[in-house]
Amino acid sequence: MANELTWEHINKIGVLLCDTHPEIEPHAVGLNDLHGYVTALSEFKGDPKYFDEPTLEAIRSAWNTEFQERTRNWA
Repeated sequence: MANELTWEHINKIGVLLCDTHPEIEPHAVGLNDLHGYVTALSEFKGDPKYFDEPTLEAIRSAWNTEFQERTRNWA
């Protein structure tokens, strides 16, 4: 299905994490916690055991980019 996310959907996961946890600053999230946030997403259908550190770092970076865009002071 189109709405089912796997580890390959890095940017989509980053946006969804920002939607789900707008109060969290992603750069401060450890990789173990990040793994938990990703696998807890209802849209996530990937295998929780099939991931690697570079993928988690890329997701955290995508989440942080989205967070920065949303919290930027445009004034």
